[in-house]
Amino acid sequence: MKVTNNFNVPDVFLKALQDSSWKPSADRVSVTGLFQPPMIKHLTMTYWEELEVDATDLFYRLDGTALHHVIEMAAEKMIGVLAEHKLFLPAEHFGLAISGRLDVWDFLNDCIIDAKNTGVMGVARGIKEDWIIQQNVYRYMIWKIHNHVVKKLKIAVKLRDWMPSNAGRGDYPASPFAEFILPLWDFDKTEKYIQSRVDLYMQEEVPMCTDEECWRSPDCYAVKKKGAKKAVAATMIDEGKRIPIPTEEAAKSIIRLKGGDKDLYVEHRVGGCRRCQSYCDVRSLCRKYNPQLWKAGERI
Repeated sequence: MKVTNNFNVPDVFLKALQDSSWKPSADRVSVTGLFQPPMIKHLTMTYWEELEVDATDLFYRLDGTALHHVIEMAAEKMIGVLAEHKLFLPAEHFGLAISGRLDVWDFLNDCIIDAKNTGVMGVARGIKEDWIIQQNVYRYMIWKIHNHVVKKLKIAVKLRDWMPSNAGRGDYPASPFAEFILPLWDFDKTEKYIQSRVDLYMQEEVPMCTDEECWRSPDCYAVKKKGAKKAVAATMIDEGKRIPIPTEEAAKSIIRLKGGDKDLYVEHRVGGCRRCQSYCDVRSLCRKYNPQLWKAGERI
């Protein structure tokens, strides 16, 4: 994969980003790769030499890398804490080798912790399914490799865009840190999940990414005021959770609740596939995202 430098970032940044990408192996899958779309790995492996991405498109990786590096250095000075611990299950278990790296293993509290660096909106809807899967797979691997049953799973989140001026307003987080305790799966459930995902990777015909895997968001609506850039309302509470305003009628009802101010109006916001648009290195080679390329016979 070639990492271009169209915006002239410093060489040391460029090198760091170049080193953050490597060709995946056909005989193994990472823990995070288990719940990633198989098509991404397939296209990455097949077209590795011709893939091209700009350094600035990979900048989001630096935040997470820096966070994990600082945690690793701190753990080296502590007793009963292990950071960046590698785990590996050979192919004899599931047909493909499974590899992973624990963020934090807290022996004193019998807990494994995964550190996340995400935005405030990333935690607004609570615990993500991917977090539950990832940590339970790590727990399973520890059981298989070390014959130990971890008692607790946590996610520790650093909110990268947290603003102190918004703290205490509505349901906005009070601090730039959030912690989640994750549910524990029984090992039989975890084992079946791993096998089902490995089976997908081993299919002769690689499945296309689902809408969920593409991070597809539906169209939504916002209430705007004439002359103002920021929306008066872009979300609403539904069953205790804050969600984007899903319908035009819901947006109109918000205007009515605000007294029917004539300066307020409804803005239609078109949805899309966030992963495909901003976070997929192989989108230019994808039949689903770039069908014109394949229809023209430029790919086989």
